Amino acid sequence: MPAPQLMTVMGAFTNSLGVDCAYCHVPGAFEKDDKILKQTARAMLRMVTRINADNFNGGSPVTCWTCHRGSPKPQSQPPQ
Repeated sequence: MPAPQLMTVMGAFTNSLGVDCAYCHVPGAFEKDDKILKQTARAMLRMVTRINADNFNGGSPVTCWTCHRGSPKPQSQPPQ
């Protein structure tokens, strides 16, 4: 993925989860996979990709924002 596109995608992740890069990445060593949260993010990305492929002809109506809404942990219930 070209760097400008990668930065756009990473920006979408950080905005969708309300976190900064260090939430998933090892600062100064972004290529490392040492953090479990980075591995979780990859699994979630595979899940979202599969949902979109299976249900929306590969479109992307389902995104990280769909569930996270700016929070690292999605709410399981609507706000009271």
